[in-house]
Amino acid sequence: MANSAPGQFHNEFRTLPSCPQRFDANQGDFEDSAGSPDAIRPLTSSAGKAKRILVVDDGDVVRQVVRAFLEMSGYVVCGEAADGAEAVTRARESRPDLIIMDLAMPRMNGIEASSLIRNTMPEIPIIAFTMYDTLAQSLKSSLAISSVVSKPEGLAKLGSCIQNLLGPAS
Repeated sequence: MANSAPGQFHNEFRTLPSCPQRFDANQGDFEDSAGSPDAIRPLTSSAGKAKRILVVDDGDVVRQVVRAFLEMSGYVVCGEAADGAEAVTRARESRPDLIIMDLAMPRMNGIEASSLIRNTMPEIPIIAFTMYDTLAQSLKSSLAISSVVSKPEGLAKLGSCIQNLLGPAS
């Protein structure tokens, strides 16, 4: 990981400031909301509680970047998992509103984990966030996933997909 200035998180694609900002899916970029009294307030579901997301990826840096993005966008990350078996356990414990799932992971892959989660919690949408998007798209109907987002498409596409599944941000 490259060196970052204090107060910033850096990956090879973009530097994400740790100051209060919100993601605008319509523009595909971050807008400064510093000074706004509700700059970091969690997004709420129809029941009025914060929208909670479980992040599953075997890459520590990927989980950190996705978590930072989600939290800056106003979502609550209710848990993280580094493999499919851990994802099944965390999903049962936290009952998230949505799961972001990598497909290629050790112990249990994301396809198996999604299938097990879907059997017991069919109402939870699962986004496959993967490098193998072509394969995932071709198998989407047989996989237990709601949407596929390619990691190279980035966070803007992931944010848009989340908003489509969970509803508008406000």
